[in-house]
Amino acid sequence: MRPSEKELQTLEEIIRLSESLKASQSSADNFNSSSANDWLQNIYSAVQNLAGHYAPILALTRPEILDALHVIQEFVVDISTSVLFSDENRGYNINGRYNVNSRPAGRQIRELSESIYSTISEFTSPSARQSLPNFVLDHMPCNQSKSKSPDYYNTLEKGTQVSHKSDSRSRLDSCKQEFNRQRGHSDILLSLRPTASLDLRNEISVQLQKMLGTRVSAYSHIPYLRIQAGLGDEQSILRLFNQKRIVSDYFSADKREVLGNAETSQLYFSPKPILSRRARMRKSMMLWNLKNIGVYDAHAFTRGAGSIVLVLDTGADYNHNEIKHAFGDEKGYNFIAGNSNPLDGDGHGTHVSGTIAGIDTGVAPEAGLLAGKVLSDDGWGSEADILEGVEYGIDKGVDVISLSLDGEGYSRASELVFRAAYDQGIVVCAAAGNDHYGLGDDPYNYPASYEGVLSIAAVDINNEHADFSQVNDRVDISAPGVNIRSCLPGNRYADYSGTSMATPHVSGVMALARSLDSGLGNCDLEQMLLYTCKDIGDSANMFGHGLIQADQLVDLVKEAMEEVV
Repeated sequence: MRPSEKELQTLEEIIRLSESLKASQSSADNFNSSSANDWLQNIYSAVQNLAGHYAPILALTRPEILDALHVIQEFVVDISTSVLFSDENRGYNINGRYNVNSRPAGRQIRELSESIYSTISEFTSPSARQSLPNFVLDHMPCNQSKSKSPDYYNTLEKGTQVSHKSDSRSRLDSCKQEFNRQRGHSDILLSLRPTASLDLRNEISVQLQKMLGTRVSAYSHIPYLRIQAGLGDEQSILRLFNQKRIVSDYFSADKREVLGNAETSQLYFSPKPILSRRARMRKSMMLWNLKNIGVYDAHAFTRGAGSIVLVLDTGADYNHNEIKHAFGDEKGYNFIAGNSNPLDGDGHGTHVSGTIAGIDTGVAPEAGLLAGKVLSDDGWGSEADILEGVEYGIDKGVDVISLSLDGEGYSRASELVFRAAYDQGIVVCAAAGNDHYGLGDDPYNYPASYEGVLSIAAVDINNEHADFSQVNDRVDISAPGVNIRSCLPGNRYADYSGTSMATPHVSGVMALARSLDSGLGNCDLEQMLLYTCKDIGDSANMFGHGLIQADQLVDLVKEAMEEVV
């Protein structure tokens, strides 16, 4: 059986639409309700025509079509959110709260965007992939070169959810190359023996900088150096160290002895939030997530005053009315640009920050925030910047570090820096991941799977496992991660889903606990956290110890304080 001419034309139109969206470089904020409707109608017609016999199979098994569908989904999220919360379509109720259904244009755009997203999801869901005939992956012409992206096809065969930013090793490599090209350098991490003091590490950094003619710096809490290699110099520098070609004129024997191996810095990224379906949800359920984990009852005793949370993400819109109260004179640090302005140009970090300390949307509305911009406005980042971000948190003495991001895999340098944070009494919370059972043969997500890091899974309003949420034996705890309302740059709001959205709930709850007793040891605090979880299912790999309960944890911490007194 061959695809019909109409089906082929439909698939070509899907790709054409996605390419025009990528090439336009225009912001969704520039659309008014009329132009948004025109775009959405064109997209809706195209995706509706996917309902042929052969088109869904091609859409599921050809990466370029699957990528095109993801691009369209992202655009639908951006444009619907932007137009819904524009002054033209916003509307308010008597309490000053947003009511997105108050204007006809807003309702029409919401309904149309929901229909588009639902239609695309039908062709990209795990159940759709599981229904593929066995012969398809082996015999379709488009899959003759299966070795080009094994992770992608392994994921299809498993029937697990594909993350649009982590669906193949080759794609990660190309994204890393593009990220490095934009920065003008790549990062190399050089390990040293643990016996190398900070003074010695700094001395070696200075000598290496002269020798290589590039920027070299020492990490203060782990025995590693960061080398910023010029584009095209990465492999030669790696060979220089890993083949022990160290020029004796530059290093004495004692310094050569402490030098270890060099490796490229891994790529980190923020998983794109999943569009939430809030249109059918009653207004009284808008912030269901806070009530579900006992936040309002916990606020009778603490709202987080005195605790500080460092959000390592795409930065934050620290001028947003929802969270600007949480930032002091020092907003944080931009590790991408190397300056003190961590302004968020993506939205991911702002959404996370709003769930932690938003006036209305936050778990700990009186907690302080610092924004560490370790991911670019495209959502990509270097492990080398993540390491500096964690060390920044250690030096600032923060109480909690929140990381709603993914890494390529295990790294010894990252494991050591998170252990250093833990040893300093900092609670580290990280997203379990949005790849369900993982990619290829690896069920683990990093940094969530490192020892000393709390791995956060996501549940929905019914406390059921979110189908995207990572499943493995490193999951520690669950939190709301579906249809989470929080803020976006420019005083906007949106409803997102993902383990990225679950993580700040735990970060906020730990800020509440720390505000009551900043001297409570990490081990004791985490044991209290896990002890007070609500049992929501038998699968520890899905739910960890259960659903976090802010009120129960606060009560237990208060009891512990009273016993000490």
